[in-house]
Amino acid sequence: MGGKQIHGFAVRRELNHELSLCNALIDTYSKCGSLNYANRVFEYECINKDAISWSSIISGCGLHGQGQTAVILFDKMLQNGMKPDTTVVVGVLSACCRSGLTNDGMRIYDSVVNDYNIKPTVEMCACMVDLFGRSGQLDQALNFIKSMPVEPGPSIWGALLSASELHGNSEMQDLAYKSLIKMEPDNSSNYISLSNLYAASKSGML
Repeated sequence: MGGKQIHGFAVRRELNHELSLCNALIDTYSKCGSLNYANRVFEYECINKDAISWSSIISGCGLHGQGQTAVILFDKMLQNGMKPDTTVVVGVLSACCRSGLTNDGMRIYDSVVNDYNIKPTVEMCACMVDLFGRSGQLDQALNFIKSMPVEPGPSIWGALLSASELHGNSEMQDLAYKSLIKMEPDNSSNYISLSNLYAASKSGML
C-alpha cells in the first residue's frame, strides 16, 4: 500500500490527525518529492506538531531545492515556541547549503549555539564547512574548522575537499587530502587522489 493509499484510508477512518501517522506521511511525501501533499498534511492535518513534524517538512524542502521555504519554516517553528534539536538544525543547514543561503545558514548556526545552547555536532559543523565552501569562501571554511569546538573528522575534511575541487583551489585540496590521509591511513583512495593532484600540478593542469 502506497503513501497516498494509506493517507486515504486514514482519512476515511478519521485517523489522519494522529501524530505518529501524520509524521510518517510528511516524511514519506517529502522523501518522494510530493511536497504539496507533505505540506497539506503538515499544515491542515498535523494539529499537535512535534520536533519530528517540523524536522521532516524542513528536511524535505531542503532536499528538493526549496531552501528558502525550509528557512521560513524553521523560523516559524522557533516563533511557535518549539526548541530546535540537532536533527532539525542539520536539516535546515543542509537546506541552506543546497540553496546557497550562506547568510541564513550563518544566522541560524549562531542562533542555535548562542541562544538555544545547542552544542555543535560534527554533522552541524560539516554543514557549515560545506556552506562556506560551496559559496567559494574557502578561507572562511578553513578558519571555521580551526575554531570549531569538535574534532574535525572525515566528513569535515571531505566537505572542504569537495569545495576546493569545485573552485579549483589546489592548495586547499592538498591540505584536505593530507588531513584525510592522517585520519584514514588505510584508505588507499586518498593516496591515489593526492598522487593525481600532484601529477596534475606538475603537468600544469592546476
